[in-house]
Amino acid sequence: MHDKPIKILVVENNLEDASLIKEFLKEAPHIQTDLVHVQRLSDAQKWLAAEAFDLILLDLFLPDSQGLETMTKMDRKAASLPIVVLTGLQDETIGIEAVRRGAQDYLSKEELNRELLSRVVLYAIERHRLQAVKNDLMAMVSHELRTPLTIVRESIAQVLEGLLGGITEEQRQRLSTALTSTDRLNRMIGNLLDMAKIEAEKLELKKEILNIADMAREVISIFKTRIQSQGLRIIENFPNPDLKVYADKDKIIQVFTNLLSNAIKFTEKGYIEVGVVDKDNFTECSVSDTGLGIGQEYLLKVFDKFQQLGRASGQGEKGTGLGLSICKGLVESHRGRIWVESPPASPITWRAGPPASTRFTFILPHYTPGEIFKECITMGIKESRRQGLVLSILTFEIDDFDTIEKREGKEKMASLLGHLEAITQQSLRRQSDTVIQNSRSILVVLPFTPKNNALLVGARIQHTFEDYLSQESDHPIKILCHAAGYPEDGTTEEQLLKKVREK
Repeated sequence: MHDKPIKILVVENNLEDASLIKEFLKEAPHIQTDLVHVQRLSDAQKWLAAEAFDLILLDLFLPDSQGLETMTKMDRKAASLPIVVLTGLQDETIGIEAVRRGAQDYLSKEELNRELLSRVVLYAIERHRLQAVKNDLMAMVSHELRTPLTIVRESIAQVLEGLLGGITEEQRQRLSTALTSTDRLNRMIGNLLDMAKIEAEKLELKKEILNIADMAREVISIFKTRIQSQGLRIIENFPNPDLKVYADKDKIIQVFTNLLSNAIKFTEKGYIEVGVVDKDNFTECSVSDTGLGIGQEYLLKVFDKFQQLGRASGQGEKGTGLGLSICKGLVESHRGRIWVESPPASPITWRAGPPASTRFTFILPHYTPGEIFKECITMGIKESRRQGLVLSILTFEIDDFDTIEKREGKEKMASLLGHLEAITQQSLRRQSDTVIQNSRSILVVLPFTPKNNALLVGARIQHTFEDYLSQESDHPIKILCHAAGYPEDGTTEEQLLKKVREK
């Protein structure tokens, strides 16, 4: 018997099934439970944000979400909880797939009884606990291996560079092999650490507004010599070279690097294409190749941990099988999605060259300036609270905006705000400072900056604005600056925004 009741969130659309679950758990042996029942995914997300639960019983078919997408749409907080999926008799395949995607177990509602439900609840919680222990152990061991491995690598490198005396050619070859193997082991340890952080929900993102095409080109440049040496062509498909995303640069470069590395490894002839395309609500990034393709039996498994791609890799090292799983975790941590397409070989004769046989695609959601600003403040508060430091935010607004827009026109006002944003960017000196433009104002987040210093920064920028506007406009335009500081003006994003909006 648990010392305290197990708190369970039951997400079930059918009221009769929910009532039966409540009755079974009330009568279940060995456990006491405290239940919260909701019928919609959106309500479940609200409860998860407000309270702590021990387990989720989840029906995948809800009024606002259907099928396996229900699991992926759950609030990220749910990823740290054991989930038991509720299915119908005919949905066993979906239940198995749900377990493959991270659920602890699945139950057919037609076969439920109090003993079975009690046992599954207890086992799911215990399995989840043991998985967390395993992840923590893997992270700890991987981290502790880093220091001695770094010492070994540095020692080998010093001998190779002749810093400790001369060596024979045979010794040089042996040491070069050892250095290569050490670097490979270091990459494997890095993958294990990344995977442990993703699974433990401890991955920290340092998001900023970035040019996604520039990031893709940066990765292509790293592999350009290798691509050319294999006789392959590289195709860049960037219709909008100035396309911006809000993301962690290092993490997205890691995704591109893994996908491009795999494409090169498995392509003997033809081309590799890297694409970045703007869609309605998201940015679509892809890496395609004309390699051997992925066997249809492997397509559903390529993002699983410790899975090797079902393609003939030829010569070269074998990896940990974690690369694509890490890519999935990194993309999903950005609220995105990743998938692969590799159609069966076609008998159609190639004309302009071989068609792409494998295409990995990931999407990143668009953010409004307001959403980015709020998230920047939230992240800044979190970091400031952790380090015991301060944070300030500034807003620059055009006084009597509507009247001036009516006089000058929307196009000119948009151009004016764009120039004001550029001036603000040039006026700030630290890389951590964030500038965001929305349709009516310029928003600035200044980490680790006290409010009195932020006001000085704001006054300096206002002065620069005045010089610019005096040359660009025949009519006077006044820029208002508002400031708020953490923690004196508020300890939450809502409180700070309320403060800067006060006139």
